[in-house]
Amino acid sequence: MIKSLTKTTLTALATAATLAVSIGEAQAYRTVYNQTVNPVAGGKFEAIEDSFFGNRGVWCAASEYALRELGVSSTTRIYVQSPIGRSVTGSNRRGVVFGLKPPAGVSPVQVVSTGAALKTPGANLSVSHAQQFCLDYREVFGPDS
Repeated sequence: MIKSLTKTTLTALATAATLAVSIGEAQAYRTVYNQTVNPVAGGKFEAIEDSFFGNRGVWCAASEYALRELGVSSTTRIYVQSPIGRSVTGSNRRGVVFGLKPPAGVSPVQVVSTGAALKTPGANLSVSHAQQFCLDYREVFGPDS
């Protein structure tokens, strides 16, 4: 009885884990330039790093998600919540978690360098400023829709 209960429990857990991964993947947002942004609990979101796009591409992806998915205005600020590092939403990837408010207990930080800012909780840009980085990719991918 205990062996079959353990097997049943393990099977149920494996099924639940598979469903959770499938649901998470289904919620992934793809930007105009095919970058990935995933929702995170608490209204936060994670822009996944892509070697082609670099640091400016991470800001571009975050701003597009905020504008198109969250429906914020272009003057809304996006804040680094968790610095660039191992993704919280995808295995073997790196990402940056963003939010629309500064992280708790952290003062907003002015962005001087887009790369250094991704390592600094509280670093922020307006959506319109971060959208300017998307222009870097128009030549390669064409104008956004």
